[in-house]
Amino acid sequence: MTCREAILQVVRELVQDRPDRVFWTFEVLERMRWSGSPYPASTIRSAISMEMCVDTASAVPPLYRDLERVGRGRYRLLAPAGEAFQE
Repeated sequence: MTCREAILQVVRELVQDRPDRVFWTFEVLERMRWSGSPYPASTIRSAISMEMCVDTASAVPPLYRDLERVGRGRYRLLAPAGEAFQE
């Protein structure tokens, strides 16, 4: 399972009962650490904030349209789960 796939699995579990589909980064980190994820926290944070977020602050465009930043450390899962950008 890739880091992105593991994050999406955790995020879907977190937001399943949340109408706004919003979660905190620390929630993902805690769940992934608790489940024994092999990915370091820095990799998970980078994936959430840069690779998966449509409105990333990075100079490099995101690879996926999975998440939307709604505040510092807070993101919304976009539906459907996102696909690679088509250039």
